[in-house]
Amino acid sequence: AKGAQPASADLLTPELLSTMLEHLKFCYDLVLLNGPALLAVSDALLMAKLVDQRVYVVEHDKTPREAVTRGLNTLSDAGLQVSGVVLTKVDLSRHAEPYAASYESYHV
Repeated sequence: AKGAQPASADLLTPELLSTMLEHLKFCYDLVLLNGPALLAVSDALLMAKLVDQRVYVVEHDKTPREAVTRGLNTLSDAGLQVSGVVLTKVDLSRHAEPYAASYESYHV
């Protein structure tokens, strides 16, 4: 192999990401970023600082409550508000709430 090539993630500097986001916001009404797990990668906090709004995604019955709390505290400590939380992979058949069946069509 020739010389080692840097990983694409290593090329994405905060300045480049910020410039790219500003360009995308100029061209599009809505730009969604899907970032890595907040507690696993420092790039996730960088991304969270550059966007206008943040939605925290939690996998039901898999993500430990302590990890959710730490992640939300990390954002709060950085002065970042969360616009909402999404709970994914909920097994509606395991829940006895009478209204749960009405949401089944939304479950993917």
